[in-house]
Amino acid sequence: MKASYYVLIFSILTLFGCKNESDSEKPDPVQINFGEMMLISNEGNFQWGNASASLVNITKSKIWEDAFKSQNNRPLGDVFQSAIQVGNEWWLVTNNSGKIETVNATDFKSTGTISGFTSPRYALQISANQVLVSDIYASGISVVDIQTKAKTGFIPLSGWTEEMILAGNEVWIVSKAKPLIYILNTSSLSLI
Repeated sequence: MKASYYVLIFSILTLFGCKNESDSEKPDPVQINFGEMMLISNEGNFQWGNASASLVNITKSKIWEDAFKSQNNRPLGDVFQSAIQVGNEWWLVTNNSGKIETVNATDFKSTGTISGFTSPRYALQISANQVLVSDIYASGISVVDIQTKAKTGFIPLSGWTEEMILAGNEVWIVSKAKPLIYILNTSSLSLI
């Protein structure tokens, strides 16, 4: 009798203790509030083209996996390296695809593709009009116009460039090829 009582209690707890909701569900676009959302870049395997972007609602503990593909019916690309928020968009840097995908921050639908990079790594907004993009193989920094989403310039530097930081009217750029940090003036885009 005692054993069957424990089996009954265990069965009831198991039945009512489980939630019947999906761990990975597409949120209603109204629910995409970036004060509550966190973007996760899933690099994917090199040369497999299986990079993806996941959104995590940190207040509701829910995840929306592969948000880019589910909203745009195409894959993000090869090696999702980094992302920045520019106004009401996310700029998703896909390194081995040589492009940046831009998506609307409220529904994650594509707003454009910026191409023409060799192997972009990181993007940094330096003004209301411009974003700088570092690169492994281009030996310099690309300048991108935010409105037209087109490359408008190139700043030659020696070798592989990586992360950048904006400090006042200067951009500090890490060089992986040499023991250097490059410093650019944001107004003239010239090397200091």
